Amino acid sequence: MKRGGKYHFSSKIFFYLGNYSYICTVNLKLKEMKTLTKVDHLKSMMKSCFAYGGLEKNSFNYKEYILKFKKEMPQSTFYRVYNTYKKYLKKNYKVLYNTSTDSEGGSYNSLEKK
Repeated sequence: MKRGGKYHFSSKIFFYLGNYSYICTVNLKLKEMKTLTKVDHLKSMMKSCFAYGGLEKNSFNYKEYILKFKKEMPQSTFYRVYNTYKKYLKKNYKVLYNTSTDSEGGSYNSLEKK
C-alpha cells in the first residue's frame, strides 16, 4: 500500500494477555518495520551474550556483537533498548551453565526465568 510517497505495511495481529485476546491493526512504514526488526535482532543477540559472558560495555561480547547494532539504528534507540533490556535480563533470568552438549562435545548454556 502506498501513502504519500511512502510504502506502508498493514496487518492484523492477534495476541493474548491473561484471559483476554486482542486484535490490533498495525500500519507501519517499511522503514519503521526494519527498525523494529533490528531492535528484535539486538534483543536476541543480547540474550545470547547474556548467556555466554555478559553484556557489560567493556566485555568482548559488547564490542564484538552488540556494538555493531549502534550503526544500524538511531543511537537513542540503541541505548534505550540496550539499557532497558540489560536490566530486564539481569532481573528476570539466571544463566544455567553446561545444560546440554552436542555430538562434538561442545557445551551450551541456557537461561531460566527467576
